[in-house]
Order: sequence, then structure tokens, then C-alpha cells
Amino acid sequence: MTRHILCGVVAAVMLAAVALPAPAKDKAPQVYPTAILPFQERGDEVKDYGGKVTQLLFANMAANPDLFLVDR
Repeated sequence: MTRHILCGVVAAVMLAAVALPAPAKDKAPQVYPTAILPFQERGDEVKDYGGKVTQLLFANMAANPDLFLVDR
């Protein structure tokens, strides 16, 4: 059950990052500074998932040219 919630949260964040509004044709594209904070797992059934989720989220968001990933 907890894995499904964790996967749902990650999917929602990734979809929100991909679904940014398209810039107007007459304006320069906007770049959004974005930071990814480390996930922390709670519970034995999701042990060691926090770092994996953080890495997956970073990899997917780094592919989006509209986002500028900043170090926190």
C-alpha cells in the first residue's frame, strides 16, 4: 500500500513538471529554477526507497529544458 502512495506522489510531481505552460511565441521562453529535496522513507516496507526516488525524479526533471535544477 505504501509503495503505491509513494509511486503516486512521484508520478504527480513528474507530471506537474512536464505540464508547464508553453511560452508565447513572441516572448522568450521562461526557465523555472527548481530544487529537488531528498525524500525520506518511513516504514520498513519502503526502506532505502528515498534516495532512489530522489535520483529518478532528478533524472526525469533534468531532461526538461524548461527547468533549471539548482542545488539545495
